[in-house]
Amino acid sequence: MYTIKGKRIVVFGGTGFVGRELISRLVRAGAYVTLLARHPQRHQEMGVLSRLRMISGDVRDAACVGQALSGQDAAVNLVGVLDGPPRQLQALHVDWPKRLVESGRELQRIVHVSAANADVDGPSRYLATKGEGEAAIMRSQVPWTIAAPSVIFGIGDTLFNKFALLLRLSPGAMPVVRPRARFSPVHVGNVAEAILRSLVHDDTAGRRLALGGPETWTMREMLDYTRRQIGSHKLLVDVPDAFARMQAGAMGLLPGRPFSPDQYRTLSVDAMADTAALRELGIEPTAVEAVVPSYIGRDRRQVRFDQFRQEAGGAPTDR
Repeated sequence: MYTIKGKRIVVFGGTGFVGRELISRLVRAGAYVTLLARHPQRHQEMGVLSRLRMISGDVRDAACVGQALSGQDAAVNLVGVLDGPPRQLQALHVDWPKRLVESGRELQRIVHVSAANADVDGPSRYLATKGEGEAAIMRSQVPWTIAAPSVIFGIGDTLFNKFALLLRLSPGAMPVVRPRARFSPVHVGNVAEAILRSLVHDDTAGRRLALGGPETWTMREMLDYTRRQIGSHKLLVDVPDAFARMQAGAMGLLPGRPFSPDQYRTLSVDAMADTAALRELGIEPTAVEAVVPSYIGRDRRQVRFDQFRQEAGGAPTDR
C-alpha cells in the first residue's frame, strides 16, 4: 500500500482543472498541501479544504517560489498554457521547469505534468516547449517523474463541455478541423491519482508515464459523440487542411485567440497514450461513456463549487 499521509507537498499551477482534483485527493490522503497561486482570492472555494495553505505569488518570482518550496517534501508542477505568445510558452514551459529544478534541490521528489505528444522537435511551439521542459526536469538531481497525459475529460472540463458549447453556437453546421486527429481521452481522476501515487512509488522515479484512457477517439468522433449527447442535429463538416490553416491564421488575430496557427500545428500530431502506466499503478482507466453523459452541458462554475462543498461535508446546491 502507498501512503502520503503527513507529507508536505507544494503544487504549482494547482488552481486549474487537474490541480483542483489533485489537491482534493492529496488532502483526503492526509498530505499537507501548499498552493502557489497568482490570485488566491479568486479561488475561495478551495479554502474549505483542511491542510491546504495558499500563498499569493507567481512562478516567475524567485522569492515566491523559495517561500513555497521551503520545508516541502515534494513538488508537483502543473503550470502550462495551451496557447500563447512564444515568449509566454518559453517562460512557463521551459524557463520555469529549469528554475524549479535549480530551486528545488532539497526536495525528495518532483512530479512534472507534460503532454503525451510533447517533443522538442514537435511542429508547434506548444509541443516543442513542452518537450524542452521535460528535458529540463530529466536533468534534475532530485528523483523525478513525468506524467504525460492525452486530452483530459471530467466534470468541469474544457474538452466535451467546450465541444457542447461550440455546437450550440454553430449556425446550422459545425466545422471540424483535423477530423482524423487521434486522442486517448483520460479521466481527470485517473490523472490526479497517478500523480499522487507517483509521489510515493519509488519505481516511478526517473520515468515518463504516458497516461491514456481505454479507447482511441478521433476529433470527429468526439464531436459526434458530444452532438448526440446534447441532442443536437447540427451538421459536422470536415475542413480541408488548406482552409483550416487559413482559418487558424485569421482566428489567431482575434481577441482571445480562439484558434491559432500553433494550435493547428499541435493537432497534426496524435495525442496518444495507452493504459499501461495507469494499470501498473493500480488505477482502473475510466471510459468516456461512463461519466461524460452525467455532466455535459452543466455549468462549470457551479460544478466546481459543489465539488468543494462536498469535500467540506456539505451538500450540493440546488440547480
